[in-house]
Amino acid sequence: MELKSSPIKGHPAPWIFKAAGIGQLLTVPFIVGYFVFYVDYGDQEHVFSAPRRWLQRQKQEFLGAPYKQTSTPPAKDQATTAEPATKS
Repeated sequence: MELKSSPIKGHPAPWIFKAAGIGQLLTVPFIVGYFVFYVDYGDQEHVFSAPRRWLQRQKQEFLGAPYKQTSTPPAKDQATTAEPATKS
């Protein structure tokens, strides 16, 4: 009995199964990470509080504490008032 290279009539192409497997490998970790680190579960302590504290510490170590600095002071050489334009 010889195997045919063409797919069986009515069955999807084999590449669809590979694409679905790769899609699962990409989407499942993203969804898990989203639910662990970013979904708002309220202010109470929950099962994902420890991983969120760990992520907060990693951010602070990488970006420096406090990493949520909203404004930076201007440099000393920057003028705070605009100089009048001179016509030549």
